Amino acid sequence: MISRLAPSSKDDLAKIHRAALRLLNEAGVAFPGGPALKVFRDHGFRTKGDLVFITEEQLFRHLATVPKTVPMVARNPEKSCLLGGPAPLLFGFGAPIKILSADGSLHPITTADFQAIHKLTQTSPLPQISSYKATSPADIPGQTAHLE
Repeated sequence: MISRLAPSSKDDLAKIHRAALRLLNEAGVAFPGGPALKVFRDHGFRTKGDLVFITEEQLFRHLATVPKTVPMVARNPEKSCLLGGPAPLLFGFGAPIKILSADGSLHPITTADFQAIHKLTQTSPLPQISSYKATSPADIPGQTAHLE
């Protein structure tokens, strides 16, 4: 069995990279009804309707202008951190419907999983940004889940 948690090989990452570049260039990215289309056009990107087509050269040229780090300022200054800095920064995820068990099987999220995920997040010594809704437990009716 192939582990779902195993890191991808360099060849696999290269295939994903080439496929992503091809999708950006050939299929495009939709920006429905927003002012972003004008910004893309003004910067030389090809557009068709609400689609923007991005070449590899354009992608890397514009990525080079992005700052390497961005300060994330918290209400409590002691909790502020640097996104992209030398230390890892963990972000919460949003509402998976299944969870991977230690034995490699998948099961629907339960209230116990919800509690365990929040305990792990809250006790981590690493800087993190927690998601208020880390999961949607399947063992609670959806109509009242937000009250639990």
